[in-house]
Amino acid sequence: MVCQTNKHWFLSLIFCWTAQSLNLTILHTNDVHARFTPFNNDLKDCSESDIEANECFGGAAKRMTAVRRIREEEENVLLFDAGDQYQGTLWYVLFRHQAVVEVMNAIGYDAMALGNHEFDHALAGLLPLLREAKFPIMAANLVSDNEKVKTLVKPYTIFTFDDVKVGVIGYVTPLTKKLSKAHEVEFEDEIQVLTKIAVQLKEEGVNMIIAVGHSGIQMDRLICQKVPNIDIVVGGHTNTFLYSGKPPSVEEIQGPYPEIYNDQGKPCLVVTDYAFGKYLGFLKVEYDKELDRVTKWDGNPILLDNRFHASREMENILETYKHQLHEFTSTVIGSTAVKIDGRFSTCRLQECNLGNMLTDHLVRKVMKESDIRLTENADSWAPAPIALINSGGMRNYLKSYSGNVTLEDAYSIMPFGTQYILLEVTGPQLMEVFENSVSQYWPDGPWGRFLQMSGARVAYNLSMPVGSRVHSLQLRCADCPIPIYKNWDPEESYRLLISTFMANGGDDFSVFPNVPNHKLLNFTDTELVIDFFRTSSPVWTGIHLLLSFALSWTVDSLQLTLIHTNDIHSRFTPFTLSWTVDSLKLTLIHTNDIHSRFTPINNELKDCTAADIAANKCFGGAAKRMTAVRRIRKKYKNVLFLDAGDQYQGTLWYVLFRHKAIADVMNALRYDAMALGNHEFDHALPGLLPLLREAKFPIMAANVATDNEELQALLKPYTIFTFDDVKVGVIGYVTPLTKKLSKAHEVEFEDEIQVLTRFAAQLKEEGVNMIIAVGHSGIQMDRLICQTVPNIDIVVGGHTNTFLYSGKAPSVEEIQGPYPEIYNDQGKPCLVVTDYAFGKYLGFLKVEYDKELDRVTKWKGNPILLDNRFHASREMENILATYKHQLHEFTSTVIGSTAVKIDGRFSTCRLQECNLGNMLTDHLVRKVMKESDVRLGENGDSWAPAPIALLNSGAIRNYMIHTAGNVTLEDAYSIMPFGTQYILLEVTGPQLMDVFENSVSQYWPDGPWGRFLQMSGARVAYNLSMPVGKRVHSLQVRCGDCPIPIYKNWDPEESYRLLISTFMAKGGDDFSVFPKVPNHKLLNFTDTELVIDFFRTSSPVWTGIENRITFV
Repeated sequence: MVCQTNKHWFLSLIFCWTAQSLNLTILHTNDVHARFTPFNNDLKDCSESDIEANECFGGAAKRMTAVRRIREEEENVLLFDAGDQYQGTLWYVLFRHQAVVEVMNAIGYDAMALGNHEFDHALAGLLPLLREAKFPIMAANLVSDNEKVKTLVKPYTIFTFDDVKVGVIGYVTPLTKKLSKAHEVEFEDEIQVLTKIAVQLKEEGVNMIIAVGHSGIQMDRLICQKVPNIDIVVGGHTNTFLYSGKPPSVEEIQGPYPEIYNDQGKPCLVVTDYAFGKYLGFLKVEYDKELDRVTKWDGNPILLDNRFHASREMENILETYKHQLHEFTSTVIGSTAVKIDGRFSTCRLQECNLGNMLTDHLVRKVMKESDIRLTENADSWAPAPIALINSGGMRNYLKSYSGNVTLEDAYSIMPFGTQYILLEVTGPQLMEVFENSVSQYWPDGPWGRFLQMSGARVAYNLSMPVGSRVHSLQLRCADCPIPIYKNWDPEESYRLLISTFMANGGDDFSVFPNVPNHKLLNFTDTELVIDFFRTSSPVWTGIHLLLSFALSWTVDSLQLTLIHTNDIHSRFTPFTLSWTVDSLKLTLIHTNDIHSRFTPINNELKDCTAADIAANKCFGGAAKRMTAVRRIRKKYKNVLFLDAGDQYQGTLWYVLFRHKAIADVMNALRYDAMALGNHEFDHALPGLLPLLREAKFPIMAANVATDNEELQALLKPYTIFTFDDVKVGVIGYVTPLTKKLSKAHEVEFEDEIQVLTRFAAQLKEEGVNMIIAVGHSGIQMDRLICQTVPNIDIVVGGHTNTFLYSGKAPSVEEIQGPYPEIYNDQGKPCLVVTDYAFGKYLGFLKVEYDKELDRVTKWKGNPILLDNRFHASREMENILATYKHQLHEFTSTVIGSTAVKIDGRFSTCRLQECNLGNMLTDHLVRKVMKESDVRLGENGDSWAPAPIALLNSGAIRNYMIHTAGNVTLEDAYSIMPFGTQYILLEVTGPQLMDVFENSVSQYWPDGPWGRFLQMSGARVAYNLSMPVGKRVHSLQVRCGDCPIPIYKNWDPEESYRLLISTFMAKGGDDFSVFPKVPNHKLLNFTDTELVIDFFRTSSPVWTGIENRITFV
């Protein structure tokens, strides 16, 4: 007998060998999953601190060094791999088999068993590996009619050491048929095949037999227990860590190395090497040829840490791939506005936002792929409305800071390359699944079976025994036209999306392997993550309270107007003025805030129907305006036609044609001058300058300062008109808030009062008589100008859509003051006029200016309603016709789709939560969050400028349910046609409570009011039996300053940032709180643009009812 101390300084082994024995060293790997470079305990690339702390492990270069050392020091060495070299990192995504085979050939593997992931890209992905490998690849239980597979895949291979023959048989789990794309192949039972082949090998004179395969630790053990003639089983698939002694790293030991079974009358050893190439399996055995058995053994997986230098030869091989890989790993795939928590200590014990993100997206992604169905469930909005992910499937242990997300991040979140299964279970089976989720619930050692979910709401009672811990369970309905949650029903069946790991019974989900009706999906966990960030960024998912414990352990859109007419052929309200001999008789007509409304509209701002026309409820439009303007110019001598800004934005005309249609129409109408509005800056100077170049009238803004030379040349501070011997100066101004409201780059804005005071004095010094200020700052500023600026005679304003009128209102607009408003603060009359908005009216003011007295002495007028008293000018119709064909094609343009019915009816949205309200308010938060420059203050720690969005239901005008299918631009404009903008503001706790109380202050089912709020970021319960002002029973609001969005109870001491419409901001629908709020910011998109952006970025949409609004 010869005894030998092992030479390996990383192992302390002593073997004594008999003369008739074979001394064999077995090295082995499994489930490397394309991990060619070292990584830390979080499976991330090693940092400098990891290297310094000796916490940088594995990689092909260290493995080559270890293998070569052992081969130098040992006589008989075999190196096996037990499958799943494929999948798991970007190396496989980019290089498929090529890097795998080059690395394995260089290391000198002796044999490999196929794993299920080697079939992930079917035979087309497997065959190149089989062709290029310089070692046999085996799977004895694989059956195929494919000639190449039959030739290249071996059932076994035989090695000879001295006079001892060692047979090695390969096997792979038959579940590969379900887990991967194993087309053109079938799989036989491992036990039966191994029994048969082992007998065959013995008959052929083979001595020692080793089974190398990929079926998981339970099957490996069963092989040792059931199959005669097997001496050693080298396994993989379940990432099992076997080790004898104290573990060298963080892995939890799941059994000794090796495990020993004597069921067949002789020892049978089971070994496996954990996963990812972190270790190198090392087993030394003595095989006694005479006794036909292994008689001695020792070994352990070797941790590939800093004791092993990186082989330069292997580094050179890898270098050929790394450059391309680096470019790919640093690729930004999206961004996050919130911290992403995927830590074990969170996701394995409670709801976590990473779980919500991925399960929601799993439902969404499968829903988009319309060919994925289990049955002909055509009435279902989704193939499966429920997604469950075992929390152990998420590997990003640390909180990710907000910012860009790269491909490297995606692979750290879900690195396994696991696929997903669509299946159907019974009600009792589903209950068993949720019970298993908390069957091993230990805060000190959380288990990966704890479920994250989409489409389910569960409450657990952990004081109950295992198997009876589900306190309540609600599931999202797939066959309902609008997704709602229903209580669990033992008589129902439920369609789920789960991982193949769970489908195989992983984490003790023993229900799933028994489910016959299922379908494998053709994407991996990592691909799911990548697709999520690419399609949903910036992500902002928070905590939805899907998981709860019944018993817990201690554990203002501003707009402008100007144009008036009177007494034309008896079509206007009759009035007369008498003029002095030395006076100027001036007729002022004006518009403001047209917002690209070139065609007639009804009272709901929609295109006129035949019924509207017949009922004389069809108003405005450029063609009627041209008729009115020409009548006035024909009748009166001195006519001045002004516009007070915001011709831009509001309809598809602007979306499609930008400045072009506006310039054509205004030139044809022969405007005399225009003041800029804030929306003229919406596309910055590249959007404004073409209008300035093409307009045949001066465009003014005296309080704009710029260094841009072209803007300086084209934009005027004022213009002067001469009527007889009277000079009329017109000064333009625009709100300085344009800097916040729009993209006013390269410009600054001075205070209106100071600038107007200065220019009015200058014009007087130059001999100008009458001075008119035309501008876009809103009614309050217009009034202030009259009250505080000397020398101003008339202010023509816009921006706030104010309706001034003297007498009975001619249509539905509510009068907000007389026309004109008169101020005498500067010792002479100053008149304020404005023309509502959208071109529905034409502002008409007749004045007498007394040159000697230097003041306006007489005035009369009113906005003229442009109804059926005015025919459409054929000349203007011809101009518009050049645009209308393209416009028609655009209105029928598909902008997205919906998988569910969309309910925007008055009878729903004005009385209860509706899914259209949820869609739009959620998207309002999302859209503003994307625009990172939109902030009220230095709230740098906030994941969103405002976490709450409130929408008065009266703003939703699509009364009918939209059936599932395509959504067009026409649909978008029918949902929200107003062109209203949005405001970001901050309110106090009591102010917020007032807002919610007002929502139900007029709650009448027989006549629902538009003040009823739809919401995102709030959960409210109303008690309608209480008096008005005390109906809010409970209120929770989403936290904007929390790194992960959660809901907190309303606090009267807190302040809250909201997104609301300018209609609400001005006090519409009795929201009287908002006009008093000083800190706010106007956003530069309209309601219609919000709808369009929603469908374009979120389709197919599938929002349902989420119990944001309840009644007690």
